[in-house]
Amino acid sequence: MTPDVHNLWIPWASVLQAVLFDWGNTLVRPRWDDELVLAGQRAALGREDPEFTGRWRTLMLGDGHRHRPYAELLAELGIEDPAGFIESSIEIGGSPMRYLPSRLR
Repeated sequence: MTPDVHNLWIPWASVLQAVLFDWGNTLVRPRWDDELVLAGQRAALGREDPEFTGRWRTLMLGDGHRHRPYAELLAELGIEDPAGFIESSIEIGGSPMRYLPSRLR
C-alpha cells in the first residue's frame, strides 16, 4: 500500500529552525579529505593523473576559481564532460568534505 503523501504533516518550521540553528557549524565541523579527492579523480578520469591533480588543486584552493560553477572550472582544466566527471567522482564517496561531530573539535 502506498502512503497518501498529501496527508503527511511535515514540520517545516522545525526543519528550518534546525538548519538555521547549525548555520555556523556548531554541531558539526567540516574537514577536508585529500584521499577522497584522489579517489574521486581516479574514478572520473579512469586513472591517476598527478599533473591534473596539481592543476585542480591550484585552481580550486587558490583564488582562480572566483566562485564560478564547478563544471566551468572542470572545462577549464580540459575535462570534456564535466557532468560525467562530477557524477563519477561523487559516486566514489561524495564531497571531499567530511563532517565530524563538533565535540571532536
